[in-house]
Amino acid sequence: MGMVMRRGCHLVVMIALAGLLPSAGVAETETKSKDDPGELICRSEPVLGSRLVKKKYCLTRSQWDERRASDRQIIERSQMTPCLPTRSSNC
Repeated sequence: MGMVMRRGCHLVVMIALAGLLPSAGVAETETKSKDDPGELICRSEPVLGSRLVKKKYCLTRSQWDERRASDRQIIERSQMTPCLPTRSSNC
């Protein structure tokens, strides 16, 4: 039973890391201005579990930065917090 719970914890961390690591399938559209926080940037990211399907996300530069920071916080929190299964949580 402990092995299944560990796999669940590792799966959560792997999914969170997948959003941070640059992948070969990610296409990014950028223009000349790299400082404009309101600039719209579109990226195509692969859908987990599929080799063919990609989903296009269009966010402003500041929204991408917020998403990256949020993902980083989730990863750091999961690395610092031990996985302790309880009745209400399986980690």
